[in-house]
Amino acid sequence: MSTRTELIRLLHAKGVEHQLLETPAGGWALVVPALGARVLGAGLGERNALWVSPALERCLEGKDWNAGGLRTWLAPELGPRGFFGREEGDWAVPPALDPGAYRLVENRPSETLCRGECRISSADGTRYHLRIERQAEIGDLPGGAVRLSLRHRLRNLGPAAIGAGAGLWSILQLPCQPEGTMLLPDVPYRPYFSAPPADWVSRQEGKLQVRTAPGRRWKIGQRPDGPEALLVHRRQEAAGQVRVEVRWPVSPEALYLDKPLAEPGLGDALQAYNSPLDGREAFCEMECHAPAVSLAPGQEEGQSVEIRIHYGP
Repeated sequence: MSTRTELIRLLHAKGVEHQLLETPAGGWALVVPALGARVLGAGLGERNALWVSPALERCLEGKDWNAGGLRTWLAPELGPRGFFGREEGDWAVPPALDPGAYRLVENRPSETLCRGECRISSADGTRYHLRIERQAEIGDLPGGAVRLSLRHRLRNLGPAAIGAGAGLWSILQLPCQPEGTMLLPDVPYRPYFSAPPADWVSRQEGKLQVRTAPGRRWKIGQRPDGPEALLVHRRQEAAGQVRVEVRWPVSPEALYLDKPLAEPGLGDALQAYNSPLDGREAFCEMECHAPAVSLAPGQEEGQSVEIRIHYGP
């Protein structure tokens, strides 16, 4: 993990534009337009609760895409309408989406707005002309906690309607070292790519608990059965426990686009992922989907995601 000072020092050294959001109690979030308008770090004091890539310098030099933090992508990931490839072996990040071409539009002490235009094609050749906005706001919560509110919007800039072919996808990356636990709703889940080992999964107090640790790849998806989804990750660090909560609105009957390739039917509103990497490179993801809706030219859809970062017992 990188501290607040280390991140800012590196961004200054590389001459990369960034915006530091701060709260009266010491909460902070760091937004970098050149890295897909990511929230690269967030936390309290010097502590950063989010995962940042050890290869961040390569990302700042345009040699890698996965800088870490909180980003916005588009769903579906794979399949005939996929934005990242038709099959898993075709997977690639479209540069038009990440890092994209974002610019800072509004800048306040605790709030910022970034906007970017994107021309992108899905695997079947369908072309899109889109505008993506990312608005981030930070605030304090009782007990030394930090609240980060993300509002992202997708606008159709093309001349024809988008027939529910694209949906907003918010992805938050957290470190797997030290090991931690992901808490999900206790509803059925299905694996993508590979399932978590059976001894990594348990159920306690009405929650599904899945271990996050370096070296083992797994991904699962769910369709929560209520009006709000809640994902929680907790880990024990030398300075104390870190607990990160992600909340966002869901609709059990809505059209979500991302799902395992071989499975029919509707996609998942919630996904959790554990990377196969080791050491400081290892991360896990808390992934939030917005329903896909048909957008006429000039229309937009939006989704709010709230992240709460708690330190201590």
